[in-house]
Amino acid sequence: MSFEKLAWTMIVALGMVTGCGDDADDGSMADDMGGIGIDMGADTDGGAGDDMGAMAPAVPESCTDDGSCAYVLDLLEVPAEMAGRIAGFDVDGTSETICEFDDFEGGVDNNFSEIAPLLGAFPPMIPIKMLLSDAIVNGTALVVVGLEGADGATPELSVFSGVAPEGGVMTGEDGFVAPGQTFDVEPAVSTTASLVDGVVDGGPLTVVVNVPIGGGEPAAIQIEEARVQFGFDADGNITGGVIGGFLDLSVLLVIVAELLEIECTVEEIEAGDCDNPALNLLAGFTDIDTDGDTAECEAISVGLIFTGVPATIGETVSPG
Repeated sequence: MSFEKLAWTMIVALGMVTGCGDDADDGSMADDMGGIGIDMGADTDGGAGDDMGAMAPAVPESCTDDGSCAYVLDLLEVPAEMAGRIAGFDVDGTSETICEFDDFEGGVDNNFSEIAPLLGAFPPMIPIKMLLSDAIVNGTALVVVGLEGADGATPELSVFSGVAPEGGVMTGEDGFVAPGQTFDVEPAVSTTASLVDGVVDGGPLTVVVNVPIGGGEPAAIQIEEARVQFGFDADGNITGGVIGGFLDLSVLLVIVAELLEIECTVEEIEAGDCDNPALNLLAGFTDIDTDGDTAECEAISVGLIFTGVPATIGETVSPG
C-alpha cells in the first residue's frame, strides 16, 4: 500500500472530505444519499470531483484497454468520527432526527460506527470493530469490485463476494492483499454508476462481506441499499472508497449473538425473547425506518471506508 493511498484513506476516515450526491430517483432509500464521500475538487452532479493532482488519473490504464477491470479490497474499516464528521452517506434521505438519533455533519447516517466499539466491551471481548478489517486484510473474506464500460461516463459497477481460497491469499511486504491475483467469487450484484473526473459513484446495491466466526461457516454481513463511491491513485489502485447503507437489525442480532457466544436460539432472538445486554444495546441503535411506517426503526445505518488493488476474476489464485 502506497503512502498516498494510506493518507487518503485516513482523510476519508476522519470525515475531512465531503461529497453530496444527486442520484436519479428510483424509489430506493439510496436516492439523494448526500453526505461525506469523496470531494476532491470540482462539484459535479454525482458528488465527486478531482483535485488530487498526480495522485488521481481519470481512469487507470488497466480499465481503458477494453473498458473493464476488477479490484480486490485490501482494506475495509469502520471510520472514526472527528468533530461531528464521519465518512458515509445520507442513508435515510433526511436531516431530521429519526428514532431519537441525530445525523452526523452533512446529514451522514452511520450509527454502526457508534455501536461497534461498544459491543467489543462485552464478554468474550471480541473487537467487533476490527472483524471486518481483519477479514479483508488477511484475505479470509473477499470483496471484489468490477467495472464494465469504464471508458465511458456510465459504467456498470459490480460487487462480488467470496471467502478465502484454499491456501489463502498472497500478501505483500506491507501485510495487505497483494495485487495481480485471480479470485473465484460469487455472482455479483450490479448497478449503473457514474464516472466523473476519475471518481466512480453508484448504487443502490447489496454488498456482502463474509466474516469468519470461529471455525464455523462465515457470517454474511449484508449492507443493504448501499451506495459505493471511490477514486483511483497514481498506481491504479482504488483509494478513498466509501460504502454506505444499512444493516437489518434482525440479521445483525443473530450474527452478534453468535460472535459473543450468547446462549439464545435464533427463534428467541428474532422474537425479542433473548434478554441480553449486548443485544438490547444493539437494538437501541436502530436509526433507519425501512418500511416507512414511522412507528419504529428496523435497521442500523453504516458507512465503511475501503481501498483496493487490481485483481482478476476467475477460477484460480495466482501471483501477479
